[in-house]
Amino acid sequence: MNRFKIKILQYHIYRYDMFLKHEMKDEADLEAQIIIKLMNSFNNNDVSLKMEEVINFLAHHAKFVGKEQAIKDLQRGISLLNKNRRKSPIEAKNILKEDGILLNKTYEALCDVCKNYSANVIKKYIKKGVLNNVIFDTKNNNKIDSKMLLDGIMINLGGY
Repeated sequence: MNRFKIKILQYHIYRYDMFLKHEMKDEADLEAQIIIKLMNSFNNNDVSLKMEEVINFLAHHAKFVGKEQAIKDLQRGISLLNKNRRKSPIEAKNILKEDGILLNKTYEALCDVCKNYSANVIKKYIKKGVLNNVIFDTKNNNKIDSKMLLDGIMINLGGY
């Protein structure tokens, strides 16, 4: 993958994050369109379609849990997809750090899984990442009903 294109993508993701942070929705939407076009230019059409489907899935998920949590769920899902598979076709076999930031390592891992798995499999593992994160993030807090929270998130993701 072209490093220059990755730097451009990182720049637009940064701008997108800043626009969202400052509640500039129209500008953020324009940046999101640029990001999708850039991602489509990276790979062949089949991989681009899978990436677009996964990104749309994440965008839908982010509406309910926030951008940072959606990226953490993506990172956990990719790690689960690759975990304990010595012969995994994924090139970036390292377990991803769940920091909620979409940088090179996460993006490259997403590209790799899109090359090797269907969008439905990737979304299934992202849902497993959601399940895993909700359980571990809320297990020690008696004020949060983990099952109700998880049910609500899964209902929102049910259309995917």
